[in-house]
Amino acid sequence: SEERFMQHREAWFPCGAHRMRYLHLPAARVSRLWWWQWRRPRPAVVFVHGLMGYSFSWRHNLSYFACCHDVYAVDLLGVGHSDRPAPREADYGLAASAARLLGFLQSLPESRIDLVATSHGGAVAMLAAASDSRLSVPKIRRMALIAPAHPFMPEGLLEQAMFQNPYGRSLMRGLISYSLQVQGPAMELMYADESRITPETRQGYAVNLDDAGAKRYATEVAMRWGQDKRV
Repeated sequence: SEERFMQHREAWFPCGAHRMRYLHLPAARVSRLWWWQWRRPRPAVVFVHGLMGYSFSWRHNLSYFACCHDVYAVDLLGVGHSDRPAPREADYGLAASAARLLGFLQSLPESRIDLVATSHGGAVAMLAAASDSRLSVPKIRRMALIAPAHPFMPEGLLEQAMFQNPYGRSLMRGLISYSLQVQGPAMELMYADESRITPETRQGYAVNLDDAGAKRYATEVAMRWGQDKRV
């Protein structure tokens, strides 16, 4: 089979009967107070992708941060190279996704973690951080959120309303089944400058855009968003 993105750095986190894939890049060096030669590890950095992204979305950031930090990048369950159970076999709601992310963070050996998250992953990260803050020994130190989804988003209200009824859901499922027609517009929406979409980028995102399981995941997340906003 074709080699997965950064396969040599991948590991797996168990989520019940399924597995969530993540990448781990150990820190290349440790910061120190040179006059005391005292080694003090920096917080780990964990990257969380958006709706139809995966760890590949952070390919230009991972090595840079790994100069001084332990770096992790997850593929949320249902997308990327993680297992892709059908919606009847896994809960893709915001609360369940946040609980899986928090479980993963709690499994890491580092005691301090900085989260970097975008889009739908930003909403997952915020809810995970809220739960983490209530633990006796919280791990999340701070977050950097890039255009995160959040409960007060005014845009997309019509689409959200459509997903709450069976006719809208059927229409959505039909539209996303045409991967070749959807892939081009979807890629263009991700980039303000289309000329920067390289063949490597198209190939990388095809892991999701050409896969029926990943599309089922995205459809389920979209259809659950109205309900999830009340979490």
